[in-house]
Amino acid sequence: MRQSCLGLCVLLLLASSALPQGARKRGGAVVRGVHGEVLGAKHNVDRALGGNYSQPLAPRAPISPLIGGVFEVTLNNTGTGWDEVFLIGVPKAPVTPAPVLVVYHGYGETPRDLLYSTSYFQKGMARGWIVVAPTGAHKYNFAIDYAQENVLAALTWVVTYLPIDAERLYAVGFSMGGGMSTTFAARHLDPLGPRFAAVANHTGATSIRHSFHNITNKDLLLSPLMFGGTPNEEPFRYQTASTIDLRPSTDLVDQNTDLARNLLHVPVYNFAALYDPNPFLVHQVDKTHEQLLLRGNPSEHTTTTDTRHEWYTLDEDTILDWFEPKTLQKPDATAGVDTLADRDGTWFHFTIQQAATGAFTPFTWTSMPVANRLYVYDTKNLASISLDPLDLGLDSSQPFDFVYHGQSGLDTDLVLEGYTQIPTDVLRNGQSTVDWTYDAAEDTVTLHEYSPSGYPIWRVEP
Repeated sequence: MRQSCLGLCVLLLLASSALPQGARKRGGAVVRGVHGEVLGAKHNVDRALGGNYSQPLAPRAPISPLIGGVFEVTLNNTGTGWDEVFLIGVPKAPVTPAPVLVVYHGYGETPRDLLYSTSYFQKGMARGWIVVAPTGAHKYNFAIDYAQENVLAALTWVVTYLPIDAERLYAVGFSMGGGMSTTFAARHLDPLGPRFAAVANHTGATSIRHSFHNITNKDLLLSPLMFGGTPNEEPFRYQTASTIDLRPSTDLVDQNTDLARNLLHVPVYNFAALYDPNPFLVHQVDKTHEQLLLRGNPSEHTTTTDTRHEWYTLDEDTILDWFEPKTLQKPDATAGVDTLADRDGTWFHFTIQQAATGAFTPFTWTSMPVANRLYVYDTKNLASISLDPLDLGLDSSQPFDFVYHGQSGLDTDLVLEGYTQIPTDVLRNGQSTVDWTYDAAEDTVTLHEYSPSGYPIWRVEP
């Protein structure tokens, strides 16, 4: 059955259309890595970075068998201009439905390297799990935004075409990949997409700003194909590639930009070797653990006395055993859930449209089913927010209250889904209002809030 599934995937991929390739950046002689090492020539930047630009007209072999049930898959329709090459290990006797273990490679590694530098494929598949190792566009990606889009494309392929257990997706990453593991989990919260039940961070680069100030050569991060500037020049791109924004000058985490808050419900296992030759990464692990605890995450933190920066310093069986019982949890909606969105999209049960791109949109939400009331407050940079009350345990067939507060003073549309009939009345602060619309085709009621600073209470009467 598994072979026929993979065959179907081949046909689907061969039939899919590729998107235009990314723009090449030329000039200069060489591309250097963070240690000053030569990665390759600038006239072949994609090869120097360890990736490939998408070639829409090139012949493709999307799936290639490697060893022992491990296949290499190539996607050239990621939308980023970069191919995504990833490995997928399919066990002979998978658990049905199968948990998924995602393994993120470190700086300069490829997914194929993980077959030899770790035993995660062998040990995960022995448990009946599907094991996936994405590239993230190229070998030196530092969780930059388009690398995360490539990872999302790979994981979407897996959850679409294989019978996986969506409640048991686990991620482990090392070094650069440790940062990818936590940051990707914090930025991808759509209930209809891949979400992680637990994450293991092995000596992860969780603050790219902090890493920038501790590496030998900064040219790679400054490249137009990466962040295109310093953390002060391009703060938002560095922040969206980071779980915490650790300021080197103060050794403090910026509490306004930490994506760690989005991991409240996701257990995180933080690990580092105390004498790792990259002490700044050890420090980032410490600070990430502290920030997760501050935000209410049940973070764990362990260390060893190893002196190497290698995968093997973290015992693989320990991590797999730690993952084994964990299933996807939801945040406690009655306790006030701080959420930080960085782009238009779905975050938990809320679809966000920002007022301005390239900036964060924080919001806090609380659902009170007993009172049939929803609070969304302390928002910034928010143009509209859409939700179905039913998804939050609320009942749109009864009088429903929506309490809203925006800190930016912006006009905001509050869109309620699932209304199959026009409401009999809509009130704002106890008074009937005309500042709302009903869309019968979309089954939505939209409340037009023009003065959000005073915690207005909207009531929708069915």
